[in-house]
Amino acid sequence: MYSCVTLNKKRLKKFSIINDKRKLFNELNENFFDYYNTINFTKQFFLCRSVKLLYTKDELTGYIWFSKYDDRHYVINSMYINGQQDNLIKGLRELIESLKPRGFYTYYCEENSINFSVLEKLGFYKRESTYIMCLNTCMFNSISVNESADIEPFKKGLHEQIRCNIQNEVFKNDSRIPLGIEDIYYDESQKYYYDEGSIFIKKDNEYIGYGQIIMDGDIPTIVNIGVIEGYRGKGYGRFLVESLIRIVINNGFKKVNLKVSANNSTALNLYRSLGFKIQHETCTWELRK
Repeated sequence: MYSCVTLNKKRLKKFSIINDKRKLFNELNENFFDYYNTINFTKQFFLCRSVKLLYTKDELTGYIWFSKYDDRHYVINSMYINGQQDNLIKGLRELIESLKPRGFYTYYCEENSINFSVLEKLGFYKRESTYIMCLNTCMFNSISVNESADIEPFKKGLHEQIRCNIQNEVFKNDSRIPLGIEDIYYDESQKYYYDEGSIFIKKDNEYIGYGQIIMDGDIPTIVNIGVIEGYRGKGYGRFLVESLIRIVINNGFKKVNLKVSANNSTALNLYRSLGFKIQHETCTWELRK
């Protein structure tokens, strides 16, 4: 019933049609041609070898595109099958069976009405989960008064090292590579960077936290929020987030988003108390073969 073949130049046109449907299964499925069209012929040849196409008789019905991370670890960049849920499961299972054995595959996926259920039936399991939360700024009508703390705007060319130090302290763990000041300069050069959206919280003239607004398309998104250890649980984090929300409101935006780990109950409770509601769940899924 099914046959799996490798993508080649002759099959590119038909593949482009099904590639355009990729977001029907997962909003985060990557666009193969965003990368393919930027590389030379030799790299294009090898890139095509990382795509498996699924045919039903003579009809192209699906594909999977993966990248090699190391000898045993692969990342699925995108996968899609035409049809209803039963066909999705059968087709994706066929494609997955065509992949190399004795390895594991990770896949980043935003939940819709069917994809999480399909992944579970295929044998994937959740490794990490993140919520995208949204606040309608029209519903926000309060801000904490914290007389012991001040808000100071971030200034380019002056505060990069301070921001670097705070973020490394707030987010340190054994698996995280510490930020360098060049990472901060790189962040400032990106299209998403919002000049008015970076602030510090200070107590007794000491920088104790940092938070930032970036632009995800036309939607402001709060990122990199944190207060250093020793000052947590005292209302400073709430004051920092509310100050960022006030910047969003003062600049005329009607809503603001943020992302938070599903395991971070303290942050979840804070954001819910401020009026944020969960809009989507994104997960890193893993499959071992």
